[in-house]
Amino acid sequence: MKYYIASSLTNTAQVRRIMGTLDTEGHICTYDWTVESDKSLVTIAREELEAIRASDVLIFVPRASRGHHVELGYAMALQKPTILFFDFVVDHIPFYYLCQYSVGTMDELVNKMASLQVRSAIDEVAEAERQINKDMKRYREM
Repeated sequence: MKYYIASSLTNTAQVRRIMGTLDTEGHICTYDWTVESDKSLVTIAREELEAIRASDVLIFVPRASRGHHVELGYAMALQKPTILFFDFVVDHIPFYYLCQYSVGTMDELVNKMASLQVRSAIDEVAEAERQINKDMKRYREM
């Protein structure tokens, strides 16, 4: 499953730990913003938005920052599944409660990603069956 992690630069160490764990589980990060870059901020912002678009799920790790809130909103606007990953008491920020899922540990995150991957595969099979049925109906009408 392809994922994007939205968090703060001040949270780079935790994001790298999450990425390492998920990559070990076979998931793919669509953009690693934790590495230093000499690109312009406009270029980075565009690449991050494209990475969110290319992802199957956005993992939101809140910290005191602004940028990752924009990323959360963008993922929600694209109707991407969002996972709120928090290891502390979440402030009363209403938009956090709009995340479809919330987890508090790495094990919970790994399990949620696995269940989303299964759900995605089931949806793909169901869509393929719908297409086959549609094609068969069209064939019978010939």
